[in-house]
Amino acid sequence: MTNREILKKYFGHESFKDIQEEVIVNLLAGNNSLCLMPTGGGKSIIYQVAGLQTGKITIVISPLLALMKQQHKRLEEQAISVLSYNSSIGDLKTQYNKLRKAFSGAEQPKFLFVSPEKMLSDGYLEFIIKKYRSKIGLFVVDEAHCISQWGHTFRPSYKTIPLFIQNVYGADKVPPILCLTATLNPLDKAEICEELNIEDKNTFISHHLLRNNLHLSILEQVDNNTEKKDQLTEILNRHHDQKIIVYTHIKARDYGTREMAKAFQEKGFNCHHFDADMSDNEKLAILEQFESGELKIVFATSAFGMGIDIPDIRVVVHYLIPESIEQYYQEVGRAGRDKQPAHCYLLFSETNFKIRRDLIKKSLLKTKRIKDIFETSIKPVSNANSILKKKNEDNTSNDKVYSLSKIDIREDNSEMVIFLYLLKKRFIQLEGKGIQFFDCFDDNSNSALYNLMKGASINGMITRIARKLNKSIQQVNHDIFTMFNHDEIKLNRVPINVLNYKVVSELTDDLSSELHDVLNLRVKNRLENFEKLVELIRQKENPIQAVSKHLGITVAFGYS
Repeated sequence: MTNREILKKYFGHESFKDIQEEVIVNLLAGNNSLCLMPTGGGKSIIYQVAGLQTGKITIVISPLLALMKQQHKRLEEQAISVLSYNSSIGDLKTQYNKLRKAFSGAEQPKFLFVSPEKMLSDGYLEFIIKKYRSKIGLFVVDEAHCISQWGHTFRPSYKTIPLFIQNVYGADKVPPILCLTATLNPLDKAEICEELNIEDKNTFISHHLLRNNLHLSILEQVDNNTEKKDQLTEILNRHHDQKIIVYTHIKARDYGTREMAKAFQEKGFNCHHFDADMSDNEKLAILEQFESGELKIVFATSAFGMGIDIPDIRVVVHYLIPESIEQYYQEVGRAGRDKQPAHCYLLFSETNFKIRRDLIKKSLLKTKRIKDIFETSIKPVSNANSILKKKNEDNTSNDKVYSLSKIDIREDNSEMVIFLYLLKKRFIQLEGKGIQFFDCFDDNSNSALYNLMKGASINGMITRIARKLNKSIQQVNHDIFTMFNHDEIKLNRVPINVLNYKVVSELTDDLSSELHDVLNLRVKNRLENFEKLVELIRQKENPIQAVSKHLGITVAFGYS
């Protein structure tokens, strides 16, 4: 089938729009590509058509469970085989079993959705991808702006995507990689292209990045939070019974997601909070209620909205000033995806400027804090002092093996930033990605290797088994996953995924200062970007014209 025939058969569209077809053709020619298209502009169609056209598996790396669920559902509705490898399908025991089943038959899923945190921590996922690497036709990095350390949405685990691909393919040819996002500043773009080997000629930017159905309003400055709440109340009443996102951007304080949702619930509004502290199931429940219209108003941090495709959101309110023009642009883009008129309001007081500056400044780690994290989290003196519950075995300092588990690898935390920096500087050496204890498996075939491993460690600790059998941790995990894949062993309980590593050098004062300088540069860049937004607000320009000018884009008049 041609690209257009695939588009028609599976997605019901007669023709491509904007730059979709250009990017598809470029990918199918084997080129790594970066694509910038507006929110709701049809980015997912690019990888869906290109992926189907390859006739192979497409790996989609996505930052949010809710986003994976939406895309999964739409592909499934078209009778396209798809697997989302995450907690939505059950605990880790269930995930292992479903991943094995999906790849054990003659036909593998056409699309596999995973998070960057999964790629970093899940050894069985890497084992499967490596085993079937010749059947993979495309890698997709969705919301690619999360890669950049300069952006407000930086996710540390995104930085390990190139390492994952290198571990899988080694010297073999890698399938094309597609990076998707709505907008990037020059620093973000340069970093992403360098990390994923994208040439400038393979960067595609939509001709119309800002939709003309969005009505952007910056309200008059108020003196205090009480007056701002009055402004918000008036907006919510004016848009009664419409779907509304109110961005507060923080969880705590009286203007955070939870207190604001509580206050407006007491006023009779149909609302709820949404932030990173909620469980995955709680997030999915709120998203489904909002999508169906059962819930009308969501008070959210930036955790809500990235890539979420709900077409009939009519209003976006920025109750706390966003961090940059790019963030403002991305978040107003949540509204009006159905091309019907939508309204976006930015509320502010002079105090809000100070609050945002303080939030950015407080994110900078002092050198003492960097050393504390190293000594208590990355190379703990003892397990009792370990914040992240690292396990170590040997007595020789440089031979100790530590492990990061799922609880350590969160969306954005200081420990991971420092860990990845030390990994890049080769102060940390990875020893293997897999499970922590072997006793989660039972013998299913009277396997000699199973019995050998069981005899090597009473509690089944993988690091001890590796030492007793004189094998690398990586090889022991490979042997375990091979037995599991051949149904020689079976899971009796939920395994614990870990990333094993050694600390080969101490954290010196010079390296602490170097890392502090890098983090300080990031904070400085974030502050500079914020001041550009402040200038936009103070000048009282037409917001659409000001945003378009800053981003170097045109407004999509008549865009469809």
